[in-house]
Amino acid sequence: MAKQRGCSRSIGKLLFGIPFGILLLSSVAATATAKSVSIAQQPATSLPNATTTDKQQAYERARQLFEQAQQLEKRGTAEQRQQALAKYEEALKIWQQLAVNEAPPYVAGTFEATTLLSMGTIYYVQNELQKALDYLERGLSVSRKLKNHLQESLARTSADNSGSNSDGKQKLLDSYKQALVTTNVGEAILLNSLGNTYSRLGETQKALESYNQALSLFRAEKRPLNEALTLSNIGNLYLNSGKSQEALDSYNQALEI
Repeated sequence: MAKQRGCSRSIGKLLFGIPFGILLLSSVAATATAKSVSIAQQPATSLPNATTTDKQQAYERARQLFEQAQQLEKRGTAEQRQQALAKYEEALKIWQQLAVNEAPPYVAGTFEATTLLSMGTIYYVQNELQKALDYLERGLSVSRKLKNHLQESLARTSADNSGSNSDGKQKLLDSYKQALVTTNVGEAILLNSLGNTYSRLGETQKALESYNQALSLFRAEKRPLNEALTLSNIGNLYLNSGKSQEALDSYNQALEI
């Protein structure tokens, strides 16, 4: 068992030498950025008397701030992380404005959740765990709200037989479904990051609940790499709790994927 324990610990360290949120953040950000090409089709926002050009400029400014923050964050120094946080905060305010009364597929809302995840990840790296929890929980709340709205939009559009353009309707449904996939994956990433944070705080049960919820979402969306990483996180949690056999089982499941 000592040998198995050492092997399990090595696997865990190999896969999780850096925070899980950092590993997966880029995939959500990239998807959200790609969706921003539909900016001109986004109707109402909270910007007073906003024109389409106003909205485009606001999206572009927020996107630039977000990308600048990512570059600063990657450099890894404490000073640059603080600069990144300031840019994320500035971008967040714009996304929050644009997200009010936003129509599907909720580009600004997606960026809002992703930005909160980014900020929570920085606080996690800095060992400011309560602040990390705050931002990650806010991000999770936004993500789940988006999911509810997308599910309602899907159901409403599917039931609407008033239009005659079936191709247009199908394209709309497809865009909602893709946005829902993105939102589910984003929610799973947030849950995993919450699990990491709860684990660092010693709240084992909350960490396990977060990991298991993330695992279900990754499996539902057929994300095998993410599933394996989550199982390894669960293995780490069990190992640190002195449950060697449960840890080994989780590691073995991860390796089999």
